[in-house]
Amino acid sequence: MNTPDKASFRALYATWPAERLARASTVEKSDYRPEAVVLMLEELEKRGLSEQAISDVVKSTPPPLEGMLPERDTWLFPARLSRRRYAIRAVVFYVAVFATSLLLEFVPTLQPTSFIILVFASILYSALGLMLPRSKDAGLPSWIAIIFALFPITAFFTFVILFFIPPKKKEANHAPEPTRLTAGCSER
Repeated sequence: MNTPDKASFRALYATWPAERLARASTVEKSDYRPEAVVLMLEELEKRGLSEQAISDVVKSTPPPLEGMLPERDTWLFPARLSRRRYAIRAVVFYVAVFATSLLLEFVPTLQPTSFIILVFASILYSALGLMLPRSKDAGLPSWIAIIFALFPITAFFTFVILFFIPPKKKEANHAPEPTRLTAGCSER
C-alpha cells in the first residue's frame, strides 16, 4: 500500500464508528488486507480504546446477517434496469405472457385456474422484475412501481412513463458509502 492510499484509508477509517472499526479489525479481519487492519488498529489506539474495550465492543455488536445484501442482482430479478434493458425485457416478457395465454386457450382443462395464475404472476413480475428495478435506476421511490403495478389502468401508463425517464446521475460531490472493496479489503 503506497503513501497516498494509506492517507486516504486513514481518513476513511477516521470517519468510521468505533464499533465498525473493532468488528472489521477483529471478526472480519480476513476480509481486509493486512495493511488495512493495521491502519484500523492504529485508529482505535488513537481513539484510546484498549484491547479489552475492543473485545467488549465486538461482543456487544450483533453479528452481521450472512447473505443479506442490500441489493441482489440476478438474471430474473435485476437490481437496476437501464431504459434499453427495460424495453427488451418488457417486450420479451409480454410476448411470453401472450404466447402462454394463447396456449392456455387451447387446453380446456387448464383454462380457469392457470389463466388466473398467469395474470397474478405477470402482475407480480411486472412490478418486481421490471418496474421496481427501472424505478431504482430512474431515482424514483420504489413504492411507486409496486403501487401502480397493482392497478391495471395506471400500470400501463407507469410502465410507459418509466421507459422515458432518464437514469439518475450520480452526484459528484456525494461520496459513496464505503464498501469492503473501497475500504482496504482483500480481493477473493
